[in-house]
Amino acid sequence: MKSFFGWVKSKLVLSLTYIILLAMAATIIIYKQQSLIPGSNSYENSVVASVQNYEYPWRNAVDAPYISASWLLHKAGISELRSARLITAVAYIFSVLMFYELLRNWLLSPGKALVGTVLFATSSWALALGRGAHSAMIGSFLLLLIFSLGTRLLFTTKPFLDWLLLISASALALYSPTVVWLVFVAGVVSVLHYKQRQRSLPLKLWQKFVVAGVGLILITPLLMACIRNPEQILALLGVKDNIAHSIPELTLNVADSVKAIFFSSNNMNVLGLGKLPMLNIFEMFMFLLGIYFFERRLSLKRSKLLFGGLTLGLVVCSMAGFDIMRLSLLLPLIYIFIAAGVHESISRWLAVFPKNPIARALGVFVIATAIGFTASYHLNRTFIARPGNPEIRQLYTQS
Repeated sequence: MKSFFGWVKSKLVLSLTYIILLAMAATIIIYKQQSLIPGSNSYENSVVASVQNYEYPWRNAVDAPYISASWLLHKAGISELRSARLITAVAYIFSVLMFYELLRNWLLSPGKALVGTVLFATSSWALALGRGAHSAMIGSFLLLLIFSLGTRLLFTTKPFLDWLLLISASALALYSPTVVWLVFVAGVVSVLHYKQRQRSLPLKLWQKFVVAGVGLILITPLLMACIRNPEQILALLGVKDNIAHSIPELTLNVADSVKAIFFSSNNMNVLGLGKLPMLNIFEMFMFLLGIYFFERRLSLKRSKLLFGGLTLGLVVCSMAGFDIMRLSLLLPLIYIFIAAGVHESISRWLAVFPKNPIARALGVFVIATAIGFTASYHLNRTFIARPGNPEIRQLYTQS
């Protein structure tokens, strides 16, 4: 009986956590979504044009799942821009939930996973991405879903549904430009850890046929579109016709990308604010501490996935020059490092003072205060500074 009540209590706490995260994410992403900054930016205009001139996935595969979902909402009577923004908002909300699920499994601490998720959810980068019609948010969500399902397969007792969702998410992710490279890294890491994957329960023969059939159905339009128009292959790889012609040029592009994320941005963009970097100084230090955390665990699958994905991602996202929208695909990876840094800082402090309640409370208070200031900074940047900035408003055109 005691174990039963313990099980109920744990499930109740987990359910309430998801409900709170869902409510928080939905509130901050939908609040004045259409009116905070009137008009639409160049990325949104491109999405609106794609919805207006809708082509079936077997004709135009680039961002086909996102464009198709927006088109269906538009057919239901919602404007093209609003429908595209609603799809992105839903992707953001579920990305927050997936992020918490992933951290809870990777860091083995629900409390620290919740702290990391709050940092991710309140990030001005994530909010600016999720509040607009930006396809990169769809790619980020699919990557988080792939990582989460890949982790669940190691301990789930019902692998059929997880395999079905994993193959479906992987197939849909191939429609998003540049994401194919990160899916490739995940696939390589999984192959390297083949024996570890054998710990998951095997599928029955009919289940294998169903999973393979669903995957084949989902990628068939992609294959048809690429055969019909081979130029789409370059677009899906994220290189188009602007591949860097030399290693020095590519190196400079990567340096500009790193600088824009951590130090300062020289280019005005719809997701940033002036020359401010995408992250603040607290997040930068937590990111470095997160690198230290995973470097000490380099033999783990998750560490190889993060380091490999971040390194390759920085290169392929910078091939055609600095583009913050392409770099946004790395947003989940960057905040996983930040969350791991928070986890490491708290763990180190508590290890130094294992029995002193005052010192332990003081350390937790300092970290909690820093996290509170960080969240407040990003929310003010999103809801006050960006809408009031003339340069940002000029990037949005009135319809």
